[in-house]
Amino acid sequence: RVGLLIDLDGTIYSPLGLLPGATSLYERLVGARIPFVFLSNTGAKARSGVAAKLSAAPFLLPGPPVDPALHIWTAADAQVAWMVDRLPPHALVFVISGASQPFWHAMLLKAAPQLVATWTVRTSLSEAEAKGWATRATCRGAEHAVTVALFLDGNLASSVDPTTGEAGYTDWSFDMIKKASYLLMHGATFVYTADDAFNPSVDPEFPAMVWPLPGPGMFAAMMRRVMYPRGIERAFCVGKGGAAGCQFMMGTALAMLRAQGHSGERQNVLMIGDRYDTDVRAGVQAGVRTCLVESGCHLAAEQRHFPADTPDYFAASILDITRLLPRPP
Repeated sequence: RVGLLIDLDGTIYSPLGLLPGATSLYERLVGARIPFVFLSNTGAKARSGVAAKLSAAPFLLPGPPVDPALHIWTAADAQVAWMVDRLPPHALVFVISGASQPFWHAMLLKAAPQLVATWTVRTSLSEAEAKGWATRATCRGAEHAVTVALFLDGNLASSVDPTTGEAGYTDWSFDMIKKASYLLMHGATFVYTADDAFNPSVDPEFPAMVWPLPGPGMFAAMMRRVMYPRGIERAFCVGKGGAAGCQFMMGTALAMLRAQGHSGERQNVLMIGDRYDTDVRAGVQAGVRTCLVESGCHLAAEQRHFPADTPDYFAASILDITRLLPRPP
């Protein structure tokens, strides 16, 4: 019995709405009771936010609403799980956020209320505070005591500081990058949701073009540069394709398949997505079968640029995969 792990952006939908075959795939999954999990590398919303997106036009999947507890897992969810698993009591956490409301703080408190209550969580720091935190990060034996965490898809929003109530950063300013660099250069841990270098956008005035918006991977690469070479082992990507994502993204998704009745045998799991460096890489790391769909970012002809990320299958779109799935009884 097959189980499916399915990317969303570029596989199920584009910025304009659902892609061809998305509706028929969902109908087949529900009708034939095929175990599945929608896996999104978004760092700007939890699985409940993805479920809300899939319940409204132009992204509405007709039929029963997608149950996020059973069928959705995001990189933001994975990062929360990583943080409550790895960060110690009394950690200092500088969050760079792409959401105006700090949804991630509510998730952290829900996941480990007693632990998180001991942390100092900030979305803005003064010059003196940043240098004080950097000094704390230099202390030996305090693993993850100071952490910089990205919860975003690229752009920033003025997320309210949970400690002071003040507005956080609204853009990638020199001041914000400087203060994050203070921390990372001096021993802080860096955790981020995804290595996606860009996210696609469209403009009705240029209908034949796709415009890249800077993604989390672009900014994470900048942060990792200031950590290299002495601190690069303190950088953790928890989304699809990241080393930490093998446990916190893919491991959780496989457990969700088993909760739906799947055997858990990895040769019977198929990861479907449109990117070699996230979707296919995540499947290869997890030991499951992989399929690249050409409806989003990458094409089969670009395989040579990703020699370690070789999919088992290629498909033009999700529609080609739907035709091969079991039909409802």
